[in-house]
Amino acid sequence: MPQTLQELLLSNPTFKKSRLDSLFSNFDQLKDANPEGYEANIATWKTFLNDLILNHADLLESETSSSSSNGKFAFDSDTLVRKLTVRDGAVTYVPKGLDKVLDEMINVDHTLIPYSSFQKALKPGILSSIPLLSFVFGGIPSKVTVSNFSTRAGPDGALVKDEKFIHFDKLVDVSKGLLPTLKVKSEGWPILEKHVLALFAEAKESGEEGKEVNMSPLDFHCCLLYLSKIGKLIEFNENSGVINVPDNERANKKVMDEESKTSIAQLSYSIYLLNEKCEKISLKILEQSELARQSVKKQNMVEAKTRLRSKKLLENQLEKTHSSLNNLLSIQFKIQEASDNLVAVDILDSNAKVLQGLNNQATAENVDDLVDDITSEVEKINDVTTQLGGLKINEDENDEELDEELQQMEMEELDKIEKSEKMDKIENANLPHKQAESSQESAARESSPEDAFVDAEDSNALSDDILERFKKLKTPTAISENKKPVAADASKSESTKQAIAELN
Repeated sequence: MPQTLQELLLSNPTFKKSRLDSLFSNFDQLKDANPEGYEANIATWKTFLNDLILNHADLLESETSSSSSNGKFAFDSDTLVRKLTVRDGAVTYVPKGLDKVLDEMINVDHTLIPYSSFQKALKPGILSSIPLLSFVFGGIPSKVTVSNFSTRAGPDGALVKDEKFIHFDKLVDVSKGLLPTLKVKSEGWPILEKHVLALFAEAKESGEEGKEVNMSPLDFHCCLLYLSKIGKLIEFNENSGVINVPDNERANKKVMDEESKTSIAQLSYSIYLLNEKCEKISLKILEQSELARQSVKKQNMVEAKTRLRSKKLLENQLEKTHSSLNNLLSIQFKIQEASDNLVAVDILDSNAKVLQGLNNQATAENVDDLVDDITSEVEKINDVTTQLGGLKINEDENDEELDEELQQMEMEELDKIEKSEKMDKIENANLPHKQAESSQESAARESSPEDAFVDAEDSNALSDDILERFKKLKTPTAISENKKPVAADASKSESTKQAIAELN
């Protein structure tokens, strides 16, 4: 991975050493003498610059942090020439043909736009009066294009002094990602441009990643100009540096003039600076305390006393700073409280108007009329229901015959249920008798080993004999003819006899 822009350029296969003299020269003479070579040089530089901006923007950034320094998609002419100057041993190559390359990227490819034209294009009231600028979507600059712009400042190919250039497509992409971050940082209140940049620098020091964190002041300023003119996504006063990201919940509530916005933004920035100052003073107090301990260890009491005196002064300064900070915070909280109250009052006012409008439509007279109408309609419904309830169909049918048939079916069903219950009683009464017979047969089989196994015919005969005995039990004659009942017959209960009598 190239560490410098020079390493990236020399590692590019199109920038061979044999071509460096031609590529870094002012190749105006090639336009007529060697048109193919002229176009080849321009194409080589355009490909390199596009790749540099889109994929290696970190190498394009300036080492300084001034607002005129290079960024990731915005760069100034002087810094560009300085960074593209190559030193190969004793030979130094200064790009003298960049004016032609940049002119084609601006006027033909429309990948770059001069910063001066960009500012002019975004000024209110000028959007429709500049024929060299192309806009779509009803005056909103989705793509700003410039024609007949020259970056050349002299015969040696020098670029226009202090002019900056913006890669427009990358500007749009970064601006879209910046908008959510601005909403978070501002918390719905006006905020200064330098305050946001300070927050980005703080996040970068803490190791936080993100396009906006690594954004240069020039990049950030271009994004603010773009977002402030694209569908009014934000408000940005370039003179005061105040950014206002409208809060959807408060967009129509916090109607403030520019002076109020500036005051609130400066208040917020002052609170930020005082917090930073308190942290620095606290660190200095700890430092002086540690130095005093070291002086005591070294028996240097004079220096230790000096350190303690400095610590005391710092503590007094910290106390005063905290007092000022608390006062500013109190003011900020009161402003927020007043804004919240304004929102609540507006909501109550609008809802009171809604209630008033609804009550105007629902007067007492209207309600009385509605009640009368509803009562009348209900009475009509009741009349119709009553008439329908008295309607008789098929009056010629003989209901008495149906009732008799239904009664007869009911009696038959009751007889069946009664007989079923009696049969259940008989079965329950005969159960002990059957168990006794089964015990006698088991004893007989045990006393006659030769009869332990019977064939199928004997088994059928036994079943027939048991069935015959059961039938005799169900008839009174069978009871009287049984002269010699078995032992189990003698043990029949009175309940069994009574059940048989009821069945007969």
